[in-house]
Amino acid sequence: MIDIKDDFFPEEIIHDLEYCMLGNNFAWFLQDNKLQHNFWKNNNFSNRYNDICRAWIDMYFNPKALIRVVGELYPKTEKIKEWEMNPDIDWKHNNCMTSIFYINTNNGYTKFKSG
Repeated sequence: MIDIKDDFFPEEIIHDLEYCMLGNNFAWFLQDNKLQHNFWKNNNFSNRYNDICRAWIDMYFNPKALIRVVGELYPKTEKIKEWEMNPDIDWKHNNCMTSIFYINTNNGYTKFKSG
């Protein structure tokens, strides 16, 4: 099931996320030809923004457990680049969900396997 929600976070949280993730002091790492920042991996937050990130996740999603939280940065390009479709992780469990959150507007899109 795909459920799209516009304006999910309040404006002040969006502003904080933009300031944090798009600022000069945020660490992005090249992985698989794209820039990524792992927030949560291997049962642990991996950066100094962990308290803020976990508070927002708990407040708005209320998960029973976290598997992975990652930020991805796709630089502006002349043409829209379509990335290979593949799951972020190989996790087979019926009660898991994936969430995608865009911080800024862009000319890209998200393509789902189901259409």
